[in-house]
Amino acid sequence: MVRIMILTFAFLQSIAAAQIFPQDLNFSNSVLTIGVHIPPECGLVDSGSRSTDDVDALEIVMDNTKAYDIGTGFIYKYKDEKYVITCQHVLFKADSIVGYDSNYKSYDLELIGEDIFYDLAVLRFRCADDTENFEAVELNYIAQENDEVWAVGYWKWDGTPSTKSGKILNSDLQSDKVELLLEKIGFVKSDTRTEGGYSGGLLHDRNGKVIGMNNSVHIENKTSYALQSKILEKIANTIIEKGSVSRTYCGLQLSENIDGGGVRIDHVIQESPAAAYQEKLKNQTLERINEKSVNGIYDVLMAMENIAPNSNITLGLSSGNIVLKTSVLNEQHLKDIAKHAICKNDYDEYIDIKEEGDRITLIDNEGESVIALTAGIKYNLVYCLSSLEELGAIIRIFSLHKQIRIGYKDKSHNRTKKINLSENLDRRVLFY
Repeated sequence: MVRIMILTFAFLQSIAAAQIFPQDLNFSNSVLTIGVHIPPECGLVDSGSRSTDDVDALEIVMDNTKAYDIGTGFIYKYKDEKYVITCQHVLFKADSIVGYDSNYKSYDLELIGEDIFYDLAVLRFRCADDTENFEAVELNYIAQENDEVWAVGYWKWDGTPSTKSGKILNSDLQSDKVELLLEKIGFVKSDTRTEGGYSGGLLHDRNGKVIGMNNSVHIENKTSYALQSKILEKIANTIIEKGSVSRTYCGLQLSENIDGGGVRIDHVIQESPAAAYQEKLKNQTLERINEKSVNGIYDVLMAMENIAPNSNITLGLSSGNIVLKTSVLNEQHLKDIAKHAICKNDYDEYIDIKEEGDRITLIDNEGESVIALTAGIKYNLVYCLSSLEELGAIIRIFSLHKQIRIGYKDKSHNRTKKINLSENLDRRVLFY
């Protein structure tokens, strides 16, 4: 979750609920304000500064609930059981999570599982009887460009909802200028201009059909993003069934020039499923994954997200086919990705990285070292670090941005170092 300026979304002008929702729609039994009451040890620490429309409303809610941070969640039903869904960054490692209805009655919640890649978390009510007070929303609806939509955030202290209206915007998925790259991996773009406190809330149409879950905002372009309900539903069901999302892992660093030109296998990570085929894979153009054509890096992402771990995969190269058995992405793989991304690329200054407890030390080619405190991308998502595994997970998320930034302290000053994932910052990178 975040503070007033940090990444959850905020609050709106006070208007009666009947005036805000179209056709007298009422989500009072489906939406919760989410409060984190014990600060997380480590998590999202920055997302770019954003003001709120109504700081007083935020302060009133936080003062009265004594919450460290505020977000939004909604009720979801799976196999006749009701759950609460919100954004993963709202809860990141929080120890105490409370949901509040529109009357600010409190409900203790507990985390079932989460997915940092798509920024989604699933919670359950600690008291099973509490679910009787709520109604679930239905997902799996796709909106069209120019559809009128409403973003729903937390409840204000007077019981009125935070909402903003707007329209679905066109997504030019072939353009390299797509903001935050979210559109290319399953997020809907609108001009609802959500703010702090909206993260985890609903984006719905005039008829109350849920299009997605509010996630983030591009400040300069005044556009907001919501995770598509069809993807949200798939991930939520997996988390409920298994506690987490299992992803396939090959041990490949793939990239695509920002001007196009096909997907290249840049490196093969040591001791990975692909390691035995390193000489045949490195610097090869990837043309197919199984029977699916690969025209760009996002084709790789979507194909890999739908391949079951521990299954055979056929990589169609310009030189022929390679068949290998994938494994389940695990903690050690994430550590391997972190070490590879930081130390094994020829265009970076670091030659070693060490983990001692919750301390991560980067050592450059002159023997100088820094203790990495944060990692992320400038002016957007920045997470604090407590393990090499977390760094690997963050690199997987932001490698498409060609570069991440490592935060550290130099005496009393906060500083950052750039970690380039491509030599000339001209290639989008993906690790699978």
